[in-house]
Amino acid sequence: MTNFYMPGICKIGMTDRSPSQRRAELSASTSVPWDFDIMFYVEVEDALSVERAAHAAFAAVRVSDSREFFKCSPAEVYQWLLRNAEINTEYVDGALLYELKYPDTSVS
Repeated sequence: MTNFYMPGICKIGMTDRSPSQRRAELSASTSVPWDFDIMFYVEVEDALSVERAAHAAFAAVRVSDSREFFKCSPAEVYQWLLRNAEINTEYVDGALLYELKYPDTSVS
């Protein structure tokens, strides 16, 4: 997920609920100025292990040790998942598809 008022920051995390429900929960907080956007989601086997591996892979750009926010682009995370996880199902937002197809036009 991303948030318009947090440019260059991605939330990388798993949920046992639907991604849209998790988005609504995060967006409902009065501590965020704008709703979150789902840039993509994937369904994988052993989601907890994949989440831990992703957090380890992006540890150098983690914003805070106690938060799941990272200073990277959604495309970087998505490409990492393609290389490192067995994806069963996926959804990719149109804006991210464009960034993946035309990486030199990215604004993040």
